[in-house]
Amino acid sequence: MTTRGQHYVSRHYLQSWATDEQIYCLRAGSIFQTNVKNVAKERDFYKLKALAAEDILFLKHLIGQASPAGQRNHWNLVSQFDVPSRIEKYIRESRIDDPEVLKMANDLIIEFEENYHQKIEDRFINYQRALREGDASFFLNDSDAIEFIHALCVQFMRTKAIRQKSSDASSSAGLPSMERVWGIASHIFATNIGAALYLSRRDMTLVVLECQSDVALLTSDQPIINLISPHPDDNPNADIAFYYPLSPDKAALLTLKSHAPANVELDRAATNHYNDLMISKSYQQIFSNSEEQLKGIATNQKSPR
Repeated sequence: MTTRGQHYVSRHYLQSWATDEQIYCLRAGSIFQTNVKNVAKERDFYKLKALAAEDILFLKHLIGQASPAGQRNHWNLVSQFDVPSRIEKYIRESRIDDPEVLKMANDLIIEFEENYHQKIEDRFINYQRALREGDASFFLNDSDAIEFIHALCVQFMRTKAIRQKSSDASSSAGLPSMERVWGIASHIFATNIGAALYLSRRDMTLVVLECQSDVALLTSDQPIINLISPHPDDNPNADIAFYYPLSPDKAALLTLKSHAPANVELDRAATNHYNDLMISKSYQQIFSNSEEQLKGIATNQKSPR
């Protein structure tokens, strides 16, 4: 069966806030409990689109900013993502009308990127598990560090919030729409960010934050957030501090060693601070393991500021 409802936040990730697959969600002022399969998803979210000439020009400009090795990797990715469209074009021009062949081609266009994400998620799960157990030692191993950083950046870039934000920025700048090219571009951006972080990993640290109060950590449909607003700086990573809640009582923080918190145990005030940041960066949905917690948030959102 073709996967049409496609998640931009991993179902496996959201399980940490769920009981028997049920999670509490705050959306548009309403709170409801539902199966994790029903949230942070959209029909055909990853469906590939045929690239136009202006899309290729955009990719050439974007990829041209990378190192020679990076450019080769990016063009290889473009080639992979273009395969489904080329198959569909061949079928159309060859006037093949076999229903099974047509369905296979259509399924490939719909599911290719979804399956690409799944492969990354499958490798990411072990790192998530280690962090939930309070162990970030894998970050000291170069091969683990590069795989973790890449997966983290992909999760950051894959969401509906980032796609919409990038589309709005492109439109405001008078640039062509990124709708057709976003699937490829998001992975290129993730790889570029990840490469910069990896090259500066000796200056960075990965810490596990542990909640020590009766307030649980929230997550949202933008589960990885940058705690630092972008600003010009000689250090390319000075504007990146990725906060990533892993469960109601643990979160990961990837940041410069010089910016690392002195205390990784979160009291009530610190937990509320991180939750407020998560709420402010959310797009449409906030998730909790507690209905009462979301009721308090909904009440605050309705109150005049």
